[in-house]
Amino acid sequence: MLQTERKLTTVMDHKKRLLGLEKTLSKLSGYEGWMIAECRFCLKKQREDSSSGRLLHFEQPDNEEYAYKMQVQKSDARLVKVLITGRSRREEDSLEVTLIDPGSLSRGKQPARTFVPTENTQSSPTLTVTEKEIQLYLQAVNDTNPIHQGKDAIVPGFLMVNRMFEMFQDRLPDQLQMDVRFLMPLQTGEEAVFSMSSEENKKSILLKTSTRTILKADVTEI
Repeated sequence: MLQTERKLTTVMDHKKRLLGLEKTLSKLSGYEGWMIAECRFCLKKQREDSSSGRLLHFEQPDNEEYAYKMQVQKSDARLVKVLITGRSRREEDSLEVTLIDPGSLSRGKQPARTFVPTENTQSSPTLTVTEKEIQLYLQAVNDTNPIHQGKDAIVPGFLMVNRMFEMFQDRLPDQLQMDVRFLMPLQTGEEAVFSMSSEENKKSILLKTSTRTILKADVTEI
């Protein structure tokens, strides 16, 4: 019972930390209508001083609040790469994101691959996101991207990632790196299924509809 409660606390903490990183990304201006191609989350504890055992605070005050920084690493007419870091007195998180102009996809971009799960794949409940759920998420992170508005809106990529954390909460490590490739968009009200497969120290998660793969995430413990 105690272990279950501890895991639930960890999942709630992960969700809060993810939303903080995602909300910071929403402050990036000038890329309305662009889509997330891939991202990397890292959620970990602060490093300790090996001699004293004390946490290295990175100039962080003595409270539990996060300090976020955003840096544009590359930007051109086709894509933009952004690094976001979030640090508190106890944790240090990061989010690397590549955004692409959807118009570039029609100019010689190769179609997304369909990934086939391995034999040791474990299935999970289906995912169907409503327009109301999208609006609640957009309000939570201050996202105003027009591609997420209306009846035929595209489901925000990070909303799918957040649901993935919730669905696989008992199988994900407390400290992790997650590499996600967004292969095809998911529409509002469209049904998709998550599945997980494990290979040594890595877990792979797929989100698929009946006709295509929406995303692929690789999770490793750090």
